[in-house]
Amino acid sequence: MAKLSHVSGMELLSIRKYAAHRGCHPSYIGKMTKSGKIPLVSGKIDPTAADAILDQTTRPRVRSTGHTAAVRSVRSEGQVSPYLQARTVHETYRAKKEKLEYERMTEKLVEVDKVMQVAETMFSTVRVRLRGLARSMAPILAANSHPAEVERMLADAIDAALEELSTEKIKVLSTEGSK
Repeated sequence: MAKLSHVSGMELLSIRKYAAHRGCHPSYIGKMTKSGKIPLVSGKIDPTAADAILDQTTRPRVRSTGHTAAVRSVRSEGQVSPYLQARTVHETYRAKKEKLEYERMTEKLVEVDKVMQVAETMFSTVRVRLRGLARSMAPILAANSHPAEVERMLADAIDAALEELSTEKIKVLSTEGSK
């Protein structure tokens, strides 16, 4: 008696080979054969008949192979699904936001309003200090008739004022940073 190796023009498959063909676990196919939903022919499965039965009785599933959603959602044409694109954009912005928050906490990043407030304070202080030079230096400069001596005295006064302002700037920045 000849061994039956194919029915309906296709080769019969073992449970394990049919599960691989179907993209599911062999235990699922084993349960389906034991319950009688998938008929066996000499202990083997006719893939055409079994596919027809399973297509009618089961809903399509995405088989998880342990890969990320990115691998599963890439279309055959090489295009990425809209969901994956949206998710990528969302995660990118979330990472950027977390980076900015970290930099703010480590004081590598400061708010524009604070920078503007410190700059306005410093410019105001510089303006007041330099405008005050005219009043404080006028009597001294008026008493001296040598242009070179007047220039040296004026340059020394400006340098002293700028030196004073630079140490004041450090005080202002350190008090602003601790707020």
